[in-house]
Amino acid sequence: MRSDRDILIVCIFTFITVVTWIFVDFVKTTQSSTVTSVTEELLAPLPGPIDQKLLRDLEARQAFE
Repeated sequence: MRSDRDILIVCIFTFITVVTWIFVDFVKTTQSSTVTSVTEELLAPLPGPIDQKLLRDLEARQAFE
């Protein structure tokens, strides 16, 4: 009977440890930013309007191989 109680205590402490570990990792991940300045620059919106005629012309091109 004592062995069952010891196993239960170990399981409870293991569960608490795993839940705490997941919570700390989650908090650490949400507070740190992985976006570099280069990525921010690449994600910036394009300046001015986009020429729709130019896009249609690009779609109409055919690639010859």
